[in-house]
Order: sequence, then C-alpha cells, then structure tokens
Amino acid sequence: MADLVGQDSAAKAVKLWLESERPQPLLIAGASGTGKTTIARIIGATYLCESTDAPCGECKNCVQIFEGRPAIGYSEFNGAKSSSAEDAKYITKSIDEAVLWRWTTFVDEAHGLSKAGADVLLKPIEDPNRDVRIVFATTEPQNVRRTLRGRCQLVQLRTLNSADLYELLAKVCAAEEIQYEPRALDMIAAVAEGAARDALVQLDGIADLGPVTTELVAECLSLGNAASVLKYFRAVLAADVDAQDEAILQWQTQPQEIVKLIRDFLLYIYNFEARAKRSSDIVNAAFFEVLEADRIAIASGFRHLASSRARAFPDFMLDMMEQWEGDPGNITDRSSLMIKVCRFDRLLHGDAPQPVSPEIMGKVTADLPEKAKPRRRRISQGPKSADSNYLNLKQCENMYDMASFLVQEHGVFLNTKITIRQCPDAVGNAKVPPLVSEVTHALAQRAKAWSNAPAHWIYVNAKDEQSVVTRLGLHLPRQALAKVEPWLESWRDKADPKFKLETEYDVQAANRAEGFNHNRNQRHWWIFRWLASAIHPDILHWSDQEELSSRSPLVDLLNIAKPDRYIIGSIQNLNALGGSQSLGPAARRKAADGRMPFLSAFADCAWEVLQSGWELDEHNDRLVETVRRSDQMDRLQKEYPPAATQLERDAYHHAVARMQADWPALAHDRPRSREGWW
Repeated sequence: MADLVGQDSAAKAVKLWLESERPQPLLIAGASGTGKTTIARIIGATYLCESTDAPCGECKNCVQIFEGRPAIGYSEFNGAKSSSAEDAKYITKSIDEAVLWRWTTFVDEAHGLSKAGADVLLKPIEDPNRDVRIVFATTEPQNVRRTLRGRCQLVQLRTLNSADLYELLAKVCAAEEIQYEPRALDMIAAVAEGAARDALVQLDGIADLGPVTTELVAECLSLGNAASVLKYFRAVLAADVDAQDEAILQWQTQPQEIVKLIRDFLLYIYNFEARAKRSSDIVNAAFFEVLEADRIAIASGFRHLASSRARAFPDFMLDMMEQWEGDPGNITDRSSLMIKVCRFDRLLHGDAPQPVSPEIMGKVTADLPEKAKPRRRRISQGPKSADSNYLNLKQCENMYDMASFLVQEHGVFLNTKITIRQCPDAVGNAKVPPLVSEVTHALAQRAKAWSNAPAHWIYVNAKDEQSVVTRLGLHLPRQALAKVEPWLESWRDKADPKFKLETEYDVQAANRAEGFNHNRNQRHWWIFRWLASAIHPDILHWSDQEELSSRSPLVDLLNIAKPDRYIIGSIQNLNALGGSQSLGPAARRKAADGRMPFLSAFADCAWEVLQSGWELDEHNDRLVETVRRSDQMDRLQKEYPPAATQLERDAYHHAVARMQADWPALAHDRPRSREGWW
C-alpha cells in the first residue's frame, strides 16, 4: 500500500480493513484507471505472498496475481460479464468451497450485476467465511444494487492530479532505470487525465523506443495539435471565416478531438491568463508545445474582444468555454463541427462584413454611382416681428406634418370639416377650451363605437367680429359619416344655451369623396388649405431647394387662394393650432423609431408634389419595409434562440444592432416601389 501514489486516505482505509478479523466486503469506487484492480490484487498478494507479510512482487503467487493470471487462493470475476444469477451462484460456490486460509474473491464492475445476481451474493456477504476476503470494484457506485452496496465498506479513489501522476511516473522510471526528461513526464501525465493506468501504459510503450523525451512523447501520442489550434484561434480573432474553415479542414484529427482541443485551449488560456489566482494546469499535453508569447498574444486578442463588449475578461473567457461544453462525442462528423464553429464565430463577431484592403476599397468606390444627396433645409424668410393674428411658419409646417403623417402612417385622409361658432359672450370665457376638447373627444369615442376604427383631427381656433370659430378637419371612419350630423345636433342641443353653439357639416361631400383615392386625396388637401388659410401672407419660402435664386410667399406655394385667406385674431385661453394625440409630435416620433423617419415634401420644398397624393404610395412602401424588417428580426431570433449565456445574449444584441445599422437612417434612402423627388 505504501507504493500507492496520491491515494493516501484509501491506502490507510484498506490497511485497517486488512487487519480486521471479520471485515465487511470491500467496495472500491473510482474512475477508470485510478487503481481499483491494483488494490484488489495487492490485497490478494498480501495473503498469498510466499516471502513477506507485504507483497514482494517476485514470488510465484505475487507474479501470477499481479499479471492477472489464476492463482490458488485468489479469483477474479467481471460483474458486467458474469451478471446473471447462475454466474453469481458460481462465485458463491467458489467462496463457500475456499479451502485455503484467507482466500480473496474479487468482483470487478459490480454495477453490472443483475438484481438476481446481486441477490444471490447477499448470503455470503451477510455471513462470510472468516477466512475469505470479498472485494468489489466499480466506476459507478450509484448504480450498484443498494442491498449490495449497503453491506460493503466503501473506499473511494480519487482521480490523480498532474503532480501525483508525475510522481508515479518518476518512481517507475527510477525503478526500471528509464531515462526521461521531466517535461516529457508532464506531457504523459496531461494525456492520462488523472488515470494512473493510462499513464503507466503510455510510459511503457514510449520507453520501449528509447529515452523518454518531449519530442518522442509528442510523436508517439500524436500531440502535434498546437500549431493547428493556434492557427484556428488566430483566424477566430481576425474574424476571418474562410481562415477558420481552412484551419478546421486541414486539422488532421477527428471532429470529437478537435472540439475537445478547442475547449481545452480556452481553459488553458483561462488558467494562465484570466484566473485571479493563476493556475499552472496546462490542461492538455498538446499545449506544452505552445510558446508563452503565442499564449499571451491569443489572450490579448480575447481581452480586446471582452473590452469591446464591456465585459470582464475572466467572465468573457468563461462565456466562451460554455459554448464548447458538453460531450464532444455529440459532434459526430465534420459538418456538425463546422456548424459549431460558425455559431461560435457568430457569437463573437456576428455578421459584420470583413475589412476590405485600401486598394480594393479604392477600386470599389470608384465604380459606384454617385449617391443622390438629400435636400438640405434652408431657412425661410418671415415678417420682421411676430404677428399673433396669423399662423407662423412653425405652426404651418406642424399642420402639414400632421396632415401628411395621417396618410403615411395610417393610410387614411381628412374627409370631414366641421365649423363650431361660439357666441360673443363666450369669447375669453374659461369654458371655451373645454368645449372644443369635449366635442372632439366625444366624437372620437362615438366614431370608435360606430366603426371600431379611430378618428383623427386637426383644428385651428380663430376670432371674427362676432364669435370664436373653431375649424376642425377630421378623418372619420366611413361607417361613422352618416351618423355624425345627427349626433352633432344632439350634442349642440345639450350644450349650455348661453353659448349659442352653431355647427356646419357637409355629409354629402364627405361621402362623395370616399369613392376613389384621387377624390379622397383632393378633399384631404382641400381641408388642409381650409385650415392653413390663416398663414401670414408675408412669410417667404424657397421656391426650390436646389435653386436658391428666389423666394415666394408660402401661401402661394401652398396654393391658398386669396379669397380663402383669413386671420385668426388674438384669442385668450386658446391655442391657435392643435390636433389629436394620434397626429401629435410624440406619435410621429414613436412611428419614426427604428430608422423609419417620414418624408416631408414641405421640408424638401417639393412644392410640385406637395398635394399630389404621394403619401398613400409611401404608406404602402412603409408597410412593405416594416414587414421586411420584421422578417429579418424573425430570422435573427431563429438563428439566436433564447440566450442561456451572457455571450449569447451579447451576440444577439450585437447582431440586432448591426442589422439595424444597415437600415437607412434617412427617409430618402429607403427602398421604394417608385421614383420621386427624394
């Protein structure tokens, strides 16, 4: 037992067990190659050694036992192969018929025993021959029958670390006079991954070829993967997908082994460069050939990626390792491996285009057609002093934006105009504003109830010699048009009589305009001009943004006839201009989110098309573009399923940001089904 390396606790427990007069059966548990069979044979040799109390390893009995050959007084059985009740009866018979003092029966792979087989063994276990030692071994103690496991003394063997394996290999080399390089033993220990038997088998095979050197170990164990793994990770950091594919295709290793090497290399970098307390665990023997400078360079690249994501370097490394977790055996072919490689690259870099060399960039740029420049906004010229009797330029443009937005966003037109007159007693009265708000909101609620569709409106308040006049331009759903006039009369009759409210409404004209889009558009802009007729006549605007030679009165550019123009006068407690929330600045900003700003013929001084009806085509194009972008988002969500790790969440958000960055920021640059001034 003294020669067991790295198993001090187990050796002590077995020694005490050997000294017991009537010990329980022993159950040795541990990973493959950790020494379970060796301990069982040591126990058998302890009783049968011809020379000393401890196994000498040289007498006939010791040699037979340690070589796994039959010996009188020691028997071995494999529980996985001899699992039936009949097999168990044979084992029991050998125990019962033991004629020698201190017979040892060893049953390996005890978890492979069937229920019936385990039950047969219960009798000799519960009432053992005092001179018989029964030893079970298993790599899966949890799968040993509970009735069997509960009657045994458990000894757990641990997986050896690199230092323990090095000590074991060095002892064997010293005992057998094998010449070796210390680093070569480290490489063998790393390949063994904690299994003493594997390490000894590898050492035995290599030592037959000569002194155990690093070169010989690398050649014998096919450890020439350092160059391949470095080539792959350099391509990863360069975001070069073609180079990654080439590195994988030229990697002369099975896909499962490549996955394991990639995972191990990330852990290797983490151990040496990212852990708070640096570890010297090299993880994989192949990395003994990685130069420190190469390791530091790769780590530096990962640090840069982590910094670009605003992530701590250790956390970022852990996220990357998570992507390569799992059983490498699930990667059954190179296609599966390439899918995993592509996904890993996307998580790190997304779909960003590869950098193009300056020479190629110059050639491509020279071949591209010159991009049309959007019209630049020019400052118009207005009256030298403010005049509250008229609408100013800002109010007029706000009114146009509401009217144009109604069609671009909602696909409907102003179709109704209502005039509300309030008697002179109401002028300046604090109740005037609530009356206008009351009728618009009450009408909107009724329209929703009549047609299950919203109403929209723009209004202008003005004052004539006898009353306050509110001009209302509305879009009412078609189903509501016929019901508006009687509702208005009912509402007016219920209002406070002292205000003497009067309303004007032309239901026939509104219905006639609903037939064709051309008619709807004409009525829409007729109502707009009816509302905008109070604009200041002295406001001048550029006739053409590209030709800055002249300005024209804005009322003329808007085709507002002189007989239709009016003044709004000075009104207390009333806003000159307003509209429904559905057309207000907040609604327009929200609809323009996601790089979907609205065109404005007014802002671009495209007066020739201002009232041509282009907005309805734009509404349809916006719907098409919205669906296209929605499809892009759906595809992205399928490519990036619900994220389990921070790296996956970051990759998804970066992919969304890159996709949205490709969407035109200017309304003029969006794809359309038609040509226009933009």
